[in-house]
Amino acid sequence: MGSDGLTNESRRAIHAAGALLLENLTEWHRDIIGSGIYMGRRLESPLEQAFLLWWTAAASVWSTLGVLQVWPQVEIQADGRTYRIDFLVTTKSGSAQLLVELDGHEFHERTKDQVASRDERDRALSRAGWTILHFSGAEFYRAPMDALAEILSTLRLRQERIA
Repeated sequence: MGSDGLTNESRRAIHAAGALLLENLTEWHRDIIGSGIYMGRRLESPLEQAFLLWWTAAASVWSTLGVLQVWPQVEIQADGRTYRIDFLVTTKSGSAQLLVELDGHEFHERTKDQVASRDERDRALSRAGWTILHFSGAEFYRAPMDALAEILSTLRLRQERIA
């Protein structure tokens, strides 16, 4: 069993579920891909759509993800400013929360100013008590399950600190 609490069998099941999901997309998934809208909010990139599809696939076989909620394009207040975050991940009780940013090179790191702005935003959100996880597009596409496991592991640590 890995540090994320997954056995090798569970890892294989998640990969298989992801592959099966991509092969047999439901109408619900096709609507997300086609419209880019989930929970009434527009997903801003194919990377965000891929994240949501992998989350759904993993949640179907990894029961721990099933007790979490994922909210796209959430506005968070910090230091008197409003920041839009790709995803808020929370326990259903709301006792633990974290922010997930998916950073495609084209949208987030084209210029030094974009990087500086992102870093300033992250510091403001950290001062306000938020934990932020960033995943590059390359990182997520290379190992989506590892990204999901890191999200779960970080959320567990936050929950333990709160308890």
